[in-house]
Amino acid sequence: MSYILQSKSDLSSGVTLVVRMPEMDVDKKALYTILADSPNFILPFRYKTVDGDIELTYQVGARNNLKYYHGVRNAKDYVSLWTNVLSPFLECGDWFMKPFSFVLQTSYLYFDRNTGSISYVYIPSINNHSDNSQLNQMIAEISKICSSDNHELEIMVLRSIMEGFNPKEFLKMLRSYQKPESSQTPAAPEPVYHATPATPQPPQQLQQPQHLQQQQPVLHQPVIQPDPIQTSHASGASDDIVINLHGEKPKSKEKPKGGLFGAKPEKKETPKQAAQPKQAAQPKPKGGGLFAKKNAEPKEAKPLIMGAAAEPLYSSPVPLPPEEIPYNDGTVLGDNEATVVEEATAKLRLVSTVQLPREIIINKNLGRPFIIGRFDMAIGRQQSDFEFDRTTKAVSRQHCAIEYNGRSYLILDLSSTAGTFLNGQKIQPNIPYELTFGIRVSFGTAGADYVFEG
Repeated sequence: MSYILQSKSDLSSGVTLVVRMPEMDVDKKALYTILADSPNFILPFRYKTVDGDIELTYQVGARNNLKYYHGVRNAKDYVSLWTNVLSPFLECGDWFMKPFSFVLQTSYLYFDRNTGSISYVYIPSINNHSDNSQLNQMIAEISKICSSDNHELEIMVLRSIMEGFNPKEFLKMLRSYQKPESSQTPAAPEPVYHATPATPQPPQQLQQPQHLQQQQPVLHQPVIQPDPIQTSHASGASDDIVINLHGEKPKSKEKPKGGLFGAKPEKKETPKQAAQPKQAAQPKPKGGGLFAKKNAEPKEAKPLIMGAAAEPLYSSPVPLPPEEIPYNDGTVLGDNEATVVEEATAKLRLVSTVQLPREIIINKNLGRPFIIGRFDMAIGRQQSDFEFDRTTKAVSRQHCAIEYNGRSYLILDLSSTAGTFLNGQKIQPNIPYELTFGIRVSFGTAGADYVFEG
């Protein structure tokens, strides 16, 4: 039997969920046990009698819906998430609770980012509120929202979900995945023990330095001897005629020998040779290439100049090719889709003097909320769709979410520390507010002020 949950908000109590059911359907044993010792995996609630019915009021508090905390998790956080999601089904019997009295919908599954715990809405009724099909659907949706950087672990989880999900077997599989890591740690010191091989090593190390010390003086003596030998070879090389191998000074001495008499007749011979082989001067474009290279270079340079001039035409944003129009997120859309992009684009434009990104482009085609937050160095990877710099003040790691409901954009504060403001008024966490054109959106109180345009 299903019961209708209604969401309410109050400035003093925040967001609450209210459900009413006949008093005769209440599981009083579970109700009184929960009120006496409330487990941490359900939303705290209070009840009262109204016209013969029991009205239960659940307090959401600083918790947020799990769908706003999508992203890639490491293996430890990924296993912790699934453990917190499924452990209540195995532990609820201690409070006389039943697994199918949980509201098994991701829209009523809340995540506390401070503790990492998962909280359910539990309806203490003698009738089941959910069934096995709703459990499988919720688990499948969680697997799409949250992923892991450990692909082997993620494949094991998805395979277990597809082959017939069982919470008990699923948690056993996660524990078995963690066991190899614990078994490897004690196995590491085993090869470190070198008790037996350590005994033969010290005598070898003692004998080696003794031999080395005897050989070292023998080796140092010939090292000193080759130095004078090399100097003797250098002195002997001066007596030999083969001096051209080491110096260029003798070459300079040979130049005046032929340069005094040989250089002048060369000048007399050059005009004679220039007069006789005039026809042979044509194959001399090497020395006379001053004219040949100038005529050849422009022929080869003209296509290069045209090609270099053509490259900026395509790289310049002014004469952009008509067949491709770049979109703000890096994708390329065709000519026919250009108008669609303009209609679907919504953005936040900076209006303060603080050095922050001038625009925040909102992508509504993600199939999920668009998350705005701040980069966290502890995690070391992006967790939100748009992230301010880690030094940005008064902006939380997951600050707010923007959704598109088919008609307009809605903004929801994710229990941020400094809060989210619309036209200077702080909005309540977990309550969606409509964004209208020109409305001022402030993330915190440190100057992250933007105007919505969409």
